Amino acid sequence: MESASSGGQIQICVQTALTGTTVCEILADRDGTVADLKRAILEKVGGDAAIRLFSGGRVLKHRESLAGAGLLSDAIVLMVRVPFPLIATASDDCTARLWQLKSGECSVIFAGHEKRVNSAVLSPDGQELLTASDDKTAKIWSTEDAACLRTLCGHYKEVLCAAFCPHGQKVATASRDRTCKIWLAQDSTILSTLSGHTDWVWSASFSPDGCHVVTASADRVARIWSVDTSECIRQLVGHNKGVLSASFSSDGCMVVTTCADGGTKLWWHESGECIQNLRS
Repeated sequence: MESASSGGQIQICVQTALTGTTVCEILADRDGTVADLKRAILEKVGGDAAIRLFSGGRVLKHRESLAGAGLLSDAIVLMVRVPFPLIATASDDCTARLWQLKSGECSVIFAGHEKRVNSAVLSPDGQELLTASDDKTAKIWSTEDAACLRTLCGHYKEVLCAAFCPHGQKVATASRDRTCKIWLAQDSTILSTLSGHTDWVWSASFSPDGCHVVTASADRVARIWSVDTSECIRQLVGHNKGVLSASFSSDGCMVVTTCADGGTKLWWHESGECIQNLRS
């Protein structure tokens, strides 16, 4: 039952998605929108960055009402900060760099990998950088001072790609050892190893709700996995050469895959049916 509230207002507890620390309490109009809630939060916490809100494992849409989002009084909403545009790059010189999009200036250099860095991505709140390297590790760095916060050791061959989940709490890594691993970002614990591909795993990407991971492999197949159970729930079969990358659409309904033969395919997430072939 919804707890008592006056005048159609509800009490909302706002917590950071990564640590669960309470940021603020907001008394909001239940008929108001998520945009209104964001403005109220920013008035309390300050700062220049935009924010993204989550509830029940999904992103709250900017224009939806709080009632439509299913928020009752005493609801808990998770928040991540979205910084001003930055670009992360990975290099053969064993480093990653962070660049200011507006000025084109390099603001931070991340040095510590022993071999080529294959990918570099920012956490959802922009506070950390995740890198994958041929030295068989992934690393999580502070974007403030370039300090290496955690090293993810567990693959026995090169790590080709690494990605944060939308909340920033988990990490997926793809490797030449034919597996994808799911890690707890906060302490580098390996939560699961996704095994089933018969060749290199080129990429791994989370669904928008963080419940699934899609992997792309040189074995010509992309696979969709359950994060909770580690089971492969679907195989996307149809490419004639290795699948180089796979990712979900922003609404999570579709998956797009790219292939070494130059082709791109669109698939339904739920059925695994290929709905379109794209070629340049």
